[in-house]
Amino acid sequence: MLKHNFQIRIRATRTYTHTQYIFYSLKGSKSLRYKRNMTTKEKMMMEQTNEIVCDMIKQRNAGTQDCRSTSELAREIGIHTSDLNHFLLDVGVLYRERGTGELRLTTKFQGRGLSKNRSCFRYGRSGKLIEIVYPVWTEKGEDFIMKMIKGEGNKGKV
Repeated sequence: MLKHNFQIRIRATRTYTHTQYIFYSLKGSKSLRYKRNMTTKEKMMMEQTNEIVCDMIKQRNAGTQDCRSTSELAREIGIHTSDLNHFLLDVGVLYRERGTGELRLTTKFQGRGLSKNRSCFRYGRSGKLIEIVYPVWTEKGEDFIMKMIKGEGNKGKV
């Protein structure tokens, strides 16, 4: 059994994957500390874990390179991401999944080519790998959202 619980935070974007190593001490300290001087064994373990998680990200996110996140879309429109998410929740395009709190496309809009799912991974406090799934928007989805914001057309029609 390992003496320390290593966690990897991975931030996957369209252009790069940034990995930040975080060290949790299991000696009773609950505060985060960055470990700069890892042993060779620890470095090898981190590299192996990093490779596995990066492969999982590439598999799960295949086909979403041409899609844009809600953050990118909100930035283009000139509003906050949370405001765009709340708007999409209010009009019934998205819903928040119970338990995880993840945003998902409602069944009414699934299968219309508006969005795809992108994943990122993190480790929870217990050390389990947690996958976070969120929608990214295709060009058709972007046009649909822009029309809804401008008030053009009916809400439910694509």
